[in-house]
Amino acid sequence: MPNFQPYLQSPLANFNLPAETVLVDNKQQVRTNELPLLGYIVIRGELADAAIAAAISQVTGAAVPAAGQFTSGDAGVLLWQSPDELLLITRRAELTQRLAAFDAAFAGLFAQAVDN
Repeated sequence: MPNFQPYLQSPLANFNLPAETVLVDNKQQVRTNELPLLGYIVIRGELADAAIAAAISQVTGAAVPAAGQFTSGDAGVLLWQSPDELLLITRRAELTQRLAAFDAAFAGLFAQAVDN
């Protein structure tokens, strides 16, 4: 049986995007770029609960966003998903550290943060 070694790679890796780079000028109406290999953490809990909101702010450095909005902090970007769910987009290298910080901050609270 072959020895498979899993690896982490962007879905766009085979498109050779650096070779497609175009200098910015006034002719371009829309520009996009990839932010590869980010970490995604789903946060669940009653966002209106002051203790849960404080724990989220403590870990992320950002306020809990209002409905349909997002906020930015030291940990990345928090996106409102529903009255009891947020999505944190963070640097992949910090994913394990952030999850551990949420576990500690949510101790005794009815809230949860999981790797997505």
